[in-house]
Amino acid sequence: RGYVPKQPEQVAFLVHYCVDKGRVDRNWASSFLAQARYPQTDALLQELFPEKPPLSTLSKHIYHNLPPIYGELLGRETDIARVREGLASRWPLVSIEGLGGVGKTTLAIESARRCMAEIDDTTEDFFVAIVWISARDRPEQKQWLTDVLDSTARVLDYPYIKQQPIDEKTAAIDYLLRTQCTLVIVDNFETIHDPELEQWLHRIPEPSKALLTTRYGQMRSVWAIQLYELAEPEA
Repeated sequence: RGYVPKQPEQVAFLVHYCVDKGRVDRNWASSFLAQARYPQTDALLQELFPEKPPLSTLSKHIYHNLPPIYGELLGRETDIARVREGLASRWPLVSIEGLGGVGKTTLAIESARRCMAEIDDTTEDFFVAIVWISARDRPEQKQWLTDVLDSTARVLDYPYIKQQPIDEKTAAIDYLLRTQCTLVIVDNFETIHDPELEQWLHRIPEPSKALLTTRYGQMRSVWAIQLYELAEPEA
């Protein structure tokens, strides 16, 4: 109705509700509390937006949204080693390339799982978060940068970033990837034609990495891994 209630408990209720249901960010809540002259602004903001510890300090907990693999992966140990070699290198971008149905998606998922500390405590190419984005079900969609950034924010548990303008969102995700060693996987990349996403993938901040699956090579400056059919004994 154009006015801010004077009762502190009503102000606190409104801010709680807007943060919970409307996904407003800390700046909005702080401005609202200042206009309402709320007496304990800092305490309420800390309650609503608690500081998260770095993911690298969370023992043995891996943030990921990887899909499951049904059954045992057979005959790809050499290929898994090649993918992990690429992820352990200084190259920011690794690409698994091959014909449709040859097993690129399964290889990417299994390779990512092998990089989790829960699976292998001795791995050098260790990631504290793994973000999975697949274009398989939306081949008609060409622009994917926003989806990739939003998925990264969701997996890293910073959902408020999704509400920010694209420039601020990109800067916030870059900061997270610079401080949290994250693997971003984009599946079925051959259906995507997004120059802005390609530029972002090429400059993904260290120590984070990007892994693509695609039917053909379409990116420059990439650690490319050609995947072929299984050998006859393994098949």
